[in-house]
Amino acid sequence: MKRTKSTFLALIGILLSPMAANADLITIDFESDTAGSKGSPFVSVDSALLTFSDTNLSVGNYGAQSIGKGLATFGSNLGLTMTFATIVDSLSMAFGNDDPGFAEDRAVLTAFLGATQVGQSTIIYNKNDAADQTISFTGANFDSAHLIYLDSNLNAVSALAEVVDNVQFNTVPEPGTLALLGIGLFGMGIARRKKA
Repeated sequence: MKRTKSTFLALIGILLSPMAANADLITIDFESDTAGSKGSPFVSVDSALLTFSDTNLSVGNYGAQSIGKGLATFGSNLGLTMTFATIVDSLSMAFGNDDPGFAEDRAVLTAFLGATQVGQSTIIYNKNDAADQTISFTGANFDSAHLIYLDSNLNAVSALAEVVDNVQFNTVPEPGTLALLGIGLFGMGIARRKKA
């Protein structure tokens, strides 16, 4: 009896630990999306949990600037906004079109929870015009993010298109879901104890 109870409590601890709170790592690689202009907002067939927005979005094979098909922003210097249908705790993506002929020299990824900025990552890019670098953010829960290419003065001075690929994010289960899981497991433990 004691062994079953301690095993049960250990199982609850594992399931409710921060590691178990990571529900799903989702990847959007755009390979299943049809090529061409997508307008804005755009949702990839890979996941309905993420919406991409800018003035003009397009899916295509951009050679070295993407890894197979990628998503590009065209015609603005506003950057790419990503809005999640759930809370996430990590986001990463390959980026390309870091063209050496433009003043921009860095990719800036900013994460928000509602209207509050919760963090930011900056990568000084190598300006080789290839999708061989990754930018990521982790360390806080967030529900939207923004990627933009900026110059050393943190200005977007041209309409240099951000190209992203292999977008990965990790969803976080809602606290109510974890609580229900814990209550259910606890109830199973009580029922098991009454049988013994």
